[in-house]
Amino acid sequence: MEVNRDEALRCLDIAKRHLSSGNYASARKFASKSVSLFPTKQAEAFVAKVDAEEASASSSTPSSTKSSPNPGSTKPTTATSSSSASASSSARPTSTPPRARSTPVEREYTPEQVAAVKAVRASGGDFYKVLGVKKDATETEIKKAYRK
Repeated sequence: MEVNRDEALRCLDIAKRHLSSGNYASARKFASKSVSLFPTKQAEAFVAKVDAEEASASSSTPSSTKSSPNPGSTKPTTATSSSSASASSSARPTSTPPRARSTPVEREYTPEQVAAVKAVRASGGDFYKVLGVKKDATETEIKKAYRK
């Protein structure tokens, strides 16, 4: 759709930045996203360029082959990289188990913090009482009490 053209070009720019920093996986991901939003020859050529540069980088350093998304192959094809980028991006949000987000985090509070929270809850909405100022206090007195 013509509507997605601007977003596709923005994704392509992001992909170029990732490629210049050597992050091939992100470059491929954003280039593939650009192609899926609005296919252009420029974006398709860029996906091929990412694959070629990653293959040349992985052949020069054997340790980077372990981090390759397709460890069995030496050079992934454009169709494979597009589908693997789509699969990995769609798998990311669901890979985090819901328990990890809902697990309560143990935090430690100082006794002063606990007392302050209890005072606010017990005040029933009387924040002048919480701050320890009179209801006819000036704005500066209220601000001082709040900072204190």
